Amino acid sequence: MELAAKDDKKHRFCSRRTFLFFFFLFLVVIGSSPLGWFPNLQSTDTSVSLYPHQIPYKPLPGDKNDTILSSMRRQRKLLFFLHIHKSGGSTMCGAASLNRLRVDKRHNCNVQKDQRCCGLADTLEAQQKFAAKSFYRFVANEGDMYEAMDPEHYIYIVVLRKSRDRYLSHWKHVCRELQKSQREQAVLPKFAAWWQAQPDNWSFRKICGTRCQTVPKFQITREIFDYALNRLRLFDHILLLEHWETMYPAMAQSLGWKLSAPKVQNSAIMENMTYPAFDRNDWDPFMSVLDDALYEYGVARYRGIFDDTFAFSKKTTQMLELYFSGGSERGCENPCCADSCSKYR
Repeated sequence: MELAAKDDKKHRFCSRRTFLFFFFLFLVVIGSSPLGWFPNLQSTDTSVSLYPHQIPYKPLPGDKNDTILSSMRRQRKLLFFLHIHKSGGSTMCGAASLNRLRVDKRHNCNVQKDQRCCGLADTLEAQQKFAAKSFYRFVANEGDMYEAMDPEHYIYIVVLRKSRDRYLSHWKHVCRELQKSQREQAVLPKFAAWWQAQPDNWSFRKICGTRCQTVPKFQITREIFDYALNRLRLFDHILLLEHWETMYPAMAQSLGWKLSAPKVQNSAIMENMTYPAFDRNDWDPFMSVLDDALYEYGVARYRGIFDDTFAFSKKTTQMLELYFSGGSERGCENPCCADSCSKYR
């Protein structure tokens, strides 16, 4: 009788050990952790709770890089896109939406009325609070950047375009909007007259942001230039519109997006639209020299030339020196060097 009792006790002990072994094996297989059931034993990492709107990624049909996609979707950073006007911004916003990120499609991914981002204040704290609470996962900034940048909580993306081509596209956009709104009564500005009342180095000023908002035309200093270049260095992805199809897939792979590059939207074609005649050579190099320098840096980054070995070309260096030494002689008193800036939209 005593022997039978001992055998029964031993059997129950072995059964419990077997049950516990298979139970913990089951938890490992399904990827769960028993610690999650005991709040006092959980990890103190609060990174997940900072971003309550993050949702699991479900691979799109036909995706061949599901492992990369699933891995990248787990990152908690917001995607911050500096939308430089007429540089593929609408295409980038659409790409984010197609890749199932939460975006404000109604406002072209902008999240503030003033088209700046993020947090309605130019402080690091405001940026952090926005990142923690935002419903969106991809946000655009089409205005001047805030001075505060937060690489810890944001992935920074920008598309640069050859400066004179960007101004030309911007002017055509203005002409189309005037034609749509005023029809036969529309008086379309000539290109030269229009850009002469625009701020110089548009792309540069957007990256420079708050610090460049009131700097008179052609009077950006070497110090401010270095400041803006250092800000551009903080960007995770610098794309060039002229090399969109080549550069987009590398960014897409890093972000876990579908690799095929969407076609860049072109709104310059409009039925019955005739633009005023213009001469491409009618241009002031000071309008674009800083933009051109940042574009050159973007080319170098794509080629794998890092900051410790990067240097501007001889031509760019000479043009920068001419701008810094001679720009103030133009006598401009405001960013547009005019009583009022020419039409933006």
